[in-house]
Parts: sequence; C-alpha cells; structure tokens
Amino acid sequence: MSGGDRVQISLSDMSFLKASLVIYLVPTLALVVGALTGSQYAEPRGIDPNTGALVGGVIALAVALIGTQAWGRRRAKDKCYVPTITRILSRQSEPAGPKS
Repeated sequence: MSGGDRVQISLSDMSFLKASLVIYLVPTLALVVGALTGSQYAEPRGIDPNTGALVGGVIALAVALIGTQAWGRRRAKDKCYVPTITRILSRQSEPAGPKS
C-alpha cells in the first residue's frame, strides 16, 4: 500500500454509533437545554428571555464541544474507535507528487 491508493476501511457498528451520538447528539442536546435553562433563568431577573436563551445555549454548547473533544482524545487511543483498512480497492498507477 502507498499514498494515493483507494482503500476500504471498517469500524465496528457499536463504536460508530457511540461516536456519532457523542459527536452529534450531546452538543445538540446541550444547546437546547442551555437555551431553555438560560431563558428560564433570565426571565425572573428582568433580563430578556431571548438574551438568556442565547447566552445559556452558547455556554452549554461550548462546554459540550470541549467535553466532546476531550472524549475524542481519550477514545483515539482505544483500538475499537480506530478504523482499520480491510482491503485495497485500487492502487495508484503513478508515483505521487507534482508533475514536471
């Protein structure tokens, strides 16, 4: 195998599902919950609920993205989350690099 070859990779279904949930669902839920919480927190304090929702949503989303990134770094060392090359589909016919 060399650079430019087309390959097929695989990842276990459970690892793919867990990673997808963490990457997509957790930040989305954090944004919604943060916006709802920010709105509820702001209203009794005389702050516009939309402003509270915006601030709460952004803070919750930022925390979720930082947490997701940390989760990804820890899982990168776990072999079940690392895709493996299962076969070579086609080989590159010419060496890689700029043509002169």
